[in-house]
Amino acid sequence: MNRQSDQSHFSSARDFLDRVHMADILISLGAKLPRHGNRLKNCLLCKSESYAFGFDESKGVWHCFSCGAGGGKVALVSHVHNCKPQEALKWIAGLAGIELDRWSKAQASRHTAAMKAAGAAGRALVEWRNETIDQLREHRDVYQRLYHWAIRIGRTEEQAWLWELVCDFDRRIQWHRDAPWTWLADIHYYTMNSTEVAA
Repeated sequence: MNRQSDQSHFSSARDFLDRVHMADILISLGAKLPRHGNRLKNCLLCKSESYAFGFDESKGVWHCFSCGAGGGKVALVSHVHNCKPQEALKWIAGLAGIELDRWSKAQASRHTAAMKAAGAAGRALVEWRNETIDQLREHRDVYQRLYHWAIRIGRTEEQAWLWELVCDFDRRIQWHRDAPWTWLADIHYYTMNSTEVAA
């Protein structure tokens, strides 16, 4: 990984987080990356050996389908090292050759204010996303029950469009699940557990 020594290029945590690859973080945490695919044999948290730990390099997110944990880069380091988000940020910054302790108080204050503002928006969006998924599931379940009733009473024509509605709701649910919302959880987690990145 290319180290960046010029502090001025990194005015915010999001700036350098975007430049540190998820693969580099995983390797530094002791993970053995697969030759193919994006699943680790062992979860870094629950130690499951069922290839349940998946990660997306392009989005910078991860999720374990065994223990249910997931999030972005900050959350991963925080969980593995059992540390606060600001310590995780410093650890990740170290991979990029950045010393956050050298940030000026003004830089730290501006960054903290920006993160808190983003955290409020992030919480609202995550709550909206969860509510939307719940509503879509309710509608999908209604149409799915109607679809099964149509099969029972032999209404072939209705079966087709009811099934299409079920599939449409499934696609909408999947879109909301796959959308890159997870980094918002990192912002929420960060703002709830820290006040300043640097003293």
